[in-house]
Amino acid sequence: LRLFIADNTKQPLIYEFPTVEVKQNEYIVIHLRNIEEGTVNETGDDLDLSAGAGAQGDARDFWIASDTKPLHRTDAVYFLDQDDRVIDGVMLSENSDPLWQKDHFARAAEFLYGQGAWITGGKDAEGTIPGPADAVHTGIIKTVKTRSVNRDETAPDTNTAADWYVTVSNGATPGRPNNTARLGETR
Repeated sequence: LRLFIADNTKQPLIYEFPTVEVKQNEYIVIHLRNIEEGTVNETGDDLDLSAGAGAQGDARDFWIASDTKPLHRTDAVYFLDQDDRVIDGVMLSENSDPLWQKDHFARAAEFLYGQGAWITGGKDAEGTIPGPADAVHTGIIKTVKTRSVNRDETAPDTNTAADWYVTVSNGATPGRPNNTARLGETR
């Protein structure tokens, strides 16, 4: 399993998971920065092994060896399996311009659309390659750093922005079921 972030243009592959057996209903937390002592990837049975800030004692923690910000409010994040099939992905955009401002976002949108991982118009619609208006609207986050984009765990996956929402301030719940308190603004 590999994690890609499109705006990391020099190296979009930002993490390759080690071989690990994950139990059903187990949560995995991917920490996008590793700037402290005591951060270890929890590949065994001890889920309380990692000691970094934000480590979760009841979830499996993995750390990306970086001290920079790899994810932005306009971005694409997706997971690929060993056969380069998309397991899941999300498109994020600060605005609803008709076209992506940067080519790598257009390429990511085309790739995710081609894999059936991000579509427009709903699961059964013909659809088109998604643009910023089809992404999760992150412009409402503004400068607040205590909000997160969550997956609606209670609804079937439609591979659209409808599956995702921005939480209220301090609404992040890494390693636990997603907080269902949504920020009120919609596109």
